[in-house]
Formats: sequence, C-alpha cells, structure tokens
Amino acid sequence: MTHLYLLNPARKIRLLSTLLYRGSQRLLGSRLDSTSRVMGTKPLPKPTKYVNLPIHPQPPVDRSQLARDADFFCSEEPNDGFCVFQVENTLFKVHRVLLTREPSAFRDMFCLPQPKNESSGTENSPVALTDTVHQFKDFLWAVYAPAPELYSESRLDRLLNVLELANKYCFSSLESWIVDRIYILVNKRTTCSVRPPRLCMSASST
Repeated sequence: MTHLYLLNPARKIRLLSTLLYRGSQRLLGSRLDSTSRVMGTKPLPKPTKYVNLPIHPQPPVDRSQLARDADFFCSEEPNDGFCVFQVENTLFKVHRVLLTREPSAFRDMFCLPQPKNESSGTENSPVALTDTVHQFKDFLWAVYAPAPELYSESRLDRLLNVLELANKYCFSSLESWIVDRIYILVNKRTTCSVRPPRLCMSASST
C-alpha cells in the first residue's frame, strides 16, 4: 500500500537557514565577536533548534472492513485510467485525468517511478490518504462537478472542506475560485444582515 504524505517546506527552509548561519560563524570565527566589541553591538543570537517530527504510517486496516464509496467508486469501469484511494475505511476510484489536468501533488505522485512488483493505486493496493471521508467526498464533488453546479454552491461547510484539500494538494486554480466564492457568500450574508428580510430573500435567490 502506498501512503501519500505532504510535508511543509518551512521546516526545511528553517533548517537550511540554521546551517548557513552556523557555517558563517565557523568561517568568520572570532571576527564576529571582535566586530561587535568595536561597533558596540550585541552578537547575533543563537539559532533556534527545530526538530522534525517523525512520520508514523497509519496502522494496517483489515481489508474486510473496507467499503467502496457509493458515489465515487464505479466497479463497472476498467482499472485503466483510474486510481484507488483509501480514506479511513472507504475506497474511492477516481479518474486520473481529473487529478492531473493541472499541476498538483497527485500529478507529481503519478510521475514518480513505481516498484516493479507493486501496482499502487489499485483496489488491492490503494493509495492511503490522511483526510476524512467527508472532506474527501466534498473535494471529489468539486473535481467532478460541472461549472454551473460549482457556481451555484452556497454551503460554506462544503466549500471550506474543498478549500482545505485544494490547498493541501496544490490545486491552485480550484483554491483561488473557492476563496472568491466564499468571499462572495460571506459578503452577501453580511450585507443581508442589515437589510430588511424581504430584500434578503430576493438577494439570495439571485
């Protein structure tokens, strides 16, 4: 089974900056202290130590407990062009072309070389994700939904789930659209809160 983890690059950047600072200290040696005495300035503070927390893989799940999602798993379709994901105890069978039509973490994952004796992304060896079933279903809804359905969505809880996973998996265009849509909805509701109820009903219907 393949596990997909996304790491925050800020830790690596802080680690590199720490290494560069230590290297400059060794190269300059005592010049830093002598310069600080002459100029009357305080020496640079010691860098903060950052510890990278280890990643613990998810415990194995009994395959008898896995269930196919009723909305996003089409067993009648062939396996070619699909990728099977495991989220909690649920399997999702997703079109790869929808996940790779723009630069994303999934496109990078599919470009990585796979072991010869392992066919990840199938029902026997799904790609395990760390999201919740509810979040991933809302995200797949946005991936599969036609444009008119996306533009008419007004449930903030669904849009927030889509926004979180779009940011996590680097779907920049979807993330940008969801941010604009949430801003419009929040602005409309804030405006309606100071209007008469009749005007609010007419505004929400448009």
